[in-house]
Formats: sequence, C-alpha cells, structure tokens
Amino acid sequence: MPDFDKLDKAIHEKGRLSIMTLLATRMPWSFQDLKAELNMSDGNLITHLRTLHKLGLVAVTKEIRDRPQTSYALTA
Repeated sequence: MPDFDKLDKAIHEKGRLSIMTLLATRMPWSFQDLKAELNMSDGNLITHLRTLHKLGLVAVTKEIRDRPQTSYALTA
C-alpha cells in the first residue's frame, strides 16, 4: 500500500492538485477561467496559485489587452 504521508502536500492538497490537473489539460488558463472551472473564491485561488508559482511549478503571464489579464501555465 502506498505511503500517502510522503506525498508532497504542496502539490497534493486538493485545491492545488485541481489547479495542476487543469493546467495539464491545456495552456494557458486565465485566472477567470480557472476560477469558473474550479468554483473557488478569488482569495483561495490566488493563494494556491502563488504557492505553486513560488515552488516554480506554475508560470504567470500578465498582459494588457482591453484590460489587464493574468494567465497561468505549468512550467514543465
């Protein structure tokens, strides 16, 4: 039986694992698309995304089109 205590909690926490799973399906995802798909609050989603970004797992791209837009993608 696998030792689930050894799983990296930074990635395997439910919210972050959900984000990583979505980012693996296509790239990039906008903040609004992630929020809608995951049904997370702004604060919860940004906290998880910042954690993943600090770990070097998620890249953040900021652009200005008609308005500022932030998108996220896996780094590898």
